[in-house]
Order: sequence, then structure tokens, then C-alpha cells
Amino acid sequence: MVQEREMTQEEEEKYQKNMKTSFDKRHPRGFPSFEEGGYLLVSTGKLGKNPLVRGPFLIKKILWMENFPKTIIYLDDKGTEKVAAAKNAIPYHCRSNACSQGGGK
Repeated sequence: MVQEREMTQEEEEKYQKNMKTSFDKRHPRGFPSFEEGGYLLVSTGKLGKNPLVRGPFLIKKILWMENFPKTIIYLDDKGTEKVAAAKNAIPYHCRSNACSQGGGK
């Protein structure tokens, strides 16, 4: 029969820290701000530990559910409409004026 024992103060603190870290991984604190006409990068999977990201792509439309972005419709390189879940999209911020002039890259 296994008997349960009380945790020491150190074990309790370590347990609480691990619980908080685990919870925070599953519950993001905020949502990135997407705007129609803006640009985004789309996560398409992982290669080992590195994420595969494509883009930047022009945002055509954003579908909202209860004030949260859920689905983003964007134009790919060929001008075809594609759909991405908001959790797979990352806002793209240009470092130059290329985006404002329609270049995007």
C-alpha cells in the first residue's frame, strides 16, 4: 500500500511553479492584433524544433467570434485566397516602406 506524505516547502513551491508554467502555456494572455489590409506570416508546421513560417501575405478578411479573431482569409503569392486559423498566424510588421507601397517583401 502506498502512503501519501506531505510535501516539504521546497517541493510545494516547485509543484506550484510547474503548475503555473503548464497553465500559462495553454492560456495565452492576449491576442495579436490583425487588421484587414495588413500583413501576416503563416505557420505551416515544424522542422525539428524550428517552426516553418511562410509569408508575408496580405490580409483580406478577418472572421471574429465573440471579439476574438478566429479565422483569417489572406492572399497568397499567386493572388489566391487562403484561410488560416488565427492561432497559426503571426502579425508581420515591415521594417521599410515596401509594405505600404504594395511590395510586402
